Amino acid sequence: MAYKRTDRINALLRHELQRLIQQEVKDPRVGFATVTGVETSPDLRHARVFVSVLAGEDEARAALKALQDARKYFRHELAQRTDGVIGARVTALEGVQIASNLYYAARLAASARATWTGVSPEDLPRVRLGEQQRQVRGLYCGGTLCHEALAAMAEPALHQFIDFGDDQYTRGRAHPMIDPTLRNHAIVEAGGDPRVAVLLLDFILGLGAHVDPAGAALPAIREAQAKASTDGRHLTVIAHVVGTDHDPQDMARQEATLRSAGVHLLASNYHAAVAASLLLEGVAA
Repeated sequence: MAYKRTDRINALLRHELQRLIQQEVKDPRVGFATVTGVETSPDLRHARVFVSVLAGEDEARAALKALQDARKYFRHELAQRTDGVIGARVTALEGVQIASNLYYAARLAASARATWTGVSPEDLPRVRLGEQQRQVRGLYCGGTLCHEALAAMAEPALHQFIDFGDDQYTRGRAHPMIDPTLRNHAIVEAGGDPRVAVLLLDFILGLGAHVDPAGAALPAIREAQAKASTDGRHLTVIAHVVGTDHDPQDMARQEATLRSAGVHLLASNYHAAVAASLLLEGVAA
C-alpha cells in the first residue's frame, strides 16, 4: 500500500507542478519546460522532479534557472493545492546535467553498467542517390521525437519534418498513434517526390496506441517504395520503434513486420535521424 500511495502522490505532484508552470508562472523562460516525472522519498519529505526542456542549451539552462528560482513559490502553492497532503521540499540538485536529446537523457538516467551503441557506417544501407534526392522526409506521430530528429540533421533547412500529432492534424480526428490515415497518405506522397532520399518514421507502442502500427503503415510504405522504383529511384526507409517487449503490440513482431518491407531499424530515434543525415552526406556510398 505504501508504494501505491507514493505512486499516486507522484502523479498528483507532476500534474500540479505542470499546471503551475503552464498557467501561473509568468517567467517566459519556463515556456519550454515540461514536467516528465516526480519521485518522492518514502517519508514524503523530498521530491525529485524530472523536467524536459524542448529548446537549445542556452534556453534550457535559463529555464532550469527560472525553475530553481521559483522553488519557494512551488512549495507554497503545492501545500495549498494539495490540502497539506504533500510535505515534500523541492530542493536544488547539484551538478544538473542537460541532455540535448532523448537518447542522452536516457543515458544520464540509466545505470552506469548499461551498455550503449552508436551509429557506424555498417548500420547504413548502401544506396546510390539520384541527383535531386537531397531531402529527408520525417513523418512523425510523436512531437518530441519529431523535434529531436530534426535537430539531429546536419542541414535542417533542407528537410521536411511533420508532426502529425500537432493540433492542425488532430482537429476532428484521433491522434496518429491511433489513426495513421493522414501519415499513411503522406508516406505514399513521399514516394512520388523526386527530392526525397530517406523516409524517417516513428512507431509508438503501448496502451492506447494502434493495435498494429507497423502493419497499418506497411501498405503505404510498400506503395511509396514502388512509386520511387517506377521512377528509377531508391527510397530508403529508416525507423525506430518506441516500446518494450511488454507492450501489447509485441515489439519483436512490429520490428519483424517493418524489416519485411526493407525498413532499416535503429535502436533510438536520435540514431535513426543521425543515420538518415549520414546517408545524405555520402557516408554509406
